Amino acid sequence: MVFVEGSQWVQGYQKAIATIGKPMTFYMWVLIAAVFYQLYNQTSYQALDEISPLTFSVGNTMKTVVVIVSTVLVSRSPMRPLAALGSGIAILGTFVYTRAIAKKKADTKMEGKKVVKI
Repeated sequence: MVFVEGSQWVQGYQKAIATIGKPMTFYMWVLIAAVFYQLYNQTSYQALDEISPLTFSVGNTMKTVVVIVSTVLVSRSPMRPLAALGSGIAILGTFVYTRAIAKKKADTKMEGKKVVKI
């Protein structure tokens, strides 16, 4: 990313400062975003200790749905049909992938166990 977008950082920084108005306000928002991202990562690792990876992945997929829907509702911008279709396919694909991986792991565990009939 640095090699591709590195030359645009200065213009993006200047545009952000011009949009917000005060550099300190910009720095405060960056700091708040960094703190919340760190908390998100810590919470994710703690959740993985308590639940299965499949449950975590499904929850992550549902989080994506909530983010997309809330963004559309808050910004009050209509979602174009192609964008909605793309989001739906991405969400469905993630869900199907996580289910397939879980099934593969379950099948692998079952193959490792020998069933003894009495």
